[in-house]
Amino acid sequence: MVENFSIDNWTKTQEEVWRTVLKYTNLIIEGKIDEFLKYLHEDYTGWNNVEPLPADKLSIINELKNKSKHNLKRKYILIPIKLNIHRDLAIVHYYLRKESDGDGNYSNFIIKHYTDVLINSNSRWLLIADHFGIQKINNKNDILEEF
Repeated sequence: MVENFSIDNWTKTQEEVWRTVLKYTNLIIEGKIDEFLKYLHEDYTGWNNVEPLPADKLSIINELKNKSKHNLKRKYILIPIKLNIHRDLAIVHYYLRKESDGDGNYSNFIIKHYTDVLINSNSRWLLIADHFGIQKINNKNDILEEF
């Protein structure tokens, strides 16, 4: 389950966009890919810091459906960093981090930093582009204090 961190002084539109990000992230984590697709714009493109080329909608659907078969449900925390609205576009920067295992083990601890771009289409916010990078943390002392 994704936890929400409150941000002071956000507009109603920013709050709506952030709720949308939380909603579709939860759907991915829960393996509900068909429901997630309702939040994915037809012209979606995304890129991470590992792949040589950006992904299109079909390739991300295939990747997510393959991952959901492995039941990767874990507890994650999303930490909003910046959220800007420009007319019908929203740019959302945030961290996603996996909670430690129950024993406090931080080996293989991973922080992902995301930028999601959403477009308001027919009064709905849809993910049209994203980018993320991964930072592996080898021990608890390397974790950023803000987390």
